[in-house]
Amino acid sequence: MDIISIYAITAGGVFVALFLISILPYLCQLTKSLEVYISRYLIFPLFLRRHRFVGPWTRGAVLIHLLYTGVNLFCLCFGVSSPTEFADRSGTLAVVNMVASYTAGHVSFYSDILSISRHTCLQIHRATAWMVSGLLVLHVVLISTIQRGLSLDRTSNLFALIGAGCVVGLAVFALPYIHRHIFEVFLRTHQVLAYFLLYATWRHVGSDNRLSRICIITTFVLLSMALLLQLGFLIYRNKIFSLHGWPRARVSCNRPKIEGKDDSDVIIQVRVALTRPARIEAGQYINLWMPSVTWWSWAQVHPFMVTSWSHSAQEALDILIQPRHGFSRELLKHARAAPQGSASLRALIIGPHGMSENVDRYESVVLVASGFGIAAAIPYLKKLVYSYNTSASRTRRVHLVWEVETLDIAIAVQATLNSLLEDDVLKKRYILTISIYVKSGQIIGDVMKFGNHDRAVVYNGNANYDQILQAEMSGELIERLPNANEEKGESVVMGKRRPREPIYVC
Repeated sequence: MDIISIYAITAGGVFVALFLISILPYLCQLTKSLEVYISRYLIFPLFLRRHRFVGPWTRGAVLIHLLYTGVNLFCLCFGVSSPTEFADRSGTLAVVNMVASYTAGHVSFYSDILSISRHTCLQIHRATAWMVSGLLVLHVVLISTIQRGLSLDRTSNLFALIGAGCVVGLAVFALPYIHRHIFEVFLRTHQVLAYFLLYATWRHVGSDNRLSRICIITTFVLLSMALLLQLGFLIYRNKIFSLHGWPRARVSCNRPKIEGKDDSDVIIQVRVALTRPARIEAGQYINLWMPSVTWWSWAQVHPFMVTSWSHSAQEALDILIQPRHGFSRELLKHARAAPQGSASLRALIIGPHGMSENVDRYESVVLVASGFGIAAAIPYLKKLVYSYNTSASRTRRVHLVWEVETLDIAIAVQATLNSLLEDDVLKKRYILTISIYVKSGQIIGDVMKFGNHDRAVVYNGNANYDQILQAEMSGELIERLPNANEEKGESVVMGKRRPREPIYVC
């Protein structure tokens, strides 16, 4: 290449770069408009509402699943010339889909790498798992029809039968009833059957099917790398081999056992004292491992939202847990059995995981929570109040709308909410308002003050979200300078109904 060609290419590159820089603001505006359009018509509208066994399904989720199914059907049927080729292709396609299904097994780890939520990663795992199961069933049926039975004298056929049994076992243990009532058993059985299926597939696939073997090796390598990296992060985060000892968690609850009253309003409070300070962003969670809770807890790792927040690294993490069954129920027993009111147990953390939404750029923020979903809202409230006090955000109004079944849950976190209201007093102005709606009608009248501040109010009944959001989005509730033509800023609505569900933003 001569010097004139180099000059021409360089000059052209400079002009292209300047052109791209000049249209960059328009591209950002276009991207923002597309994001709003996609959210309004695909992400938030429901195609199927929540049902006992399925749902909720959004339009976007249905569209993506149909596209995924259509691509697999096209790859399965395009150019097939014989039933034998159709059967072989279904088996190979199942192994190819198996790569995505197995790599999503380390949900928290891969969701962080891909910068997606844990909920989205679980949806990917569920979709690919059902696709693999359907393709494997089709492969077994076709092969049995073509060969008129399977001879178990052949090693490949024997492991094909073992793989089919693993698929049936995975489908049975994934049923909603088993998944919800014996979650720990489901989780470990699910993992063991998945590894048996991977090994059986390797023994069944012939050496001539290079694509399938490459996919299985890739799956094994990705799983091994994820396991080693998680082990390294676990050792580093908790200083396992240091002289300071393991981190310990202090477990307590808000009230003792009362005969004739259930524990639906009980909150387990856990404070984990870290051996290495950790920086946790609002909306992130940790995986907690406490091996001494029960004889079986050494094999259990549970994700919990971190309610504490600080602009610097934290030396202790606060967690709110709703007692249900299994691990959380045993944790409640330890807290109540301790003579000093709180139990000290060994605990290791893995994380933090999850994404944090940038809410500092919005003028008005509405946080919607239901029941124990308040655990995800508390760190955002702490961050917003701190950012306002240090003039690090544009936020000028924050409204927490919290629906609870009984007032006992709200009383359990009253101290935390009061501390937030006390911190929000910069120059005798405030941004935080709290509205609590009690469904059981425990209060006298329609409105009652909550705590030590007039900015926290309890209402009877359900929240009227249309009225609340209309008032907040209008900007009329924000105090503005007199005789000043201020431009209205952006608003955001964030919500979380349960601690393990994702934060949704609109």
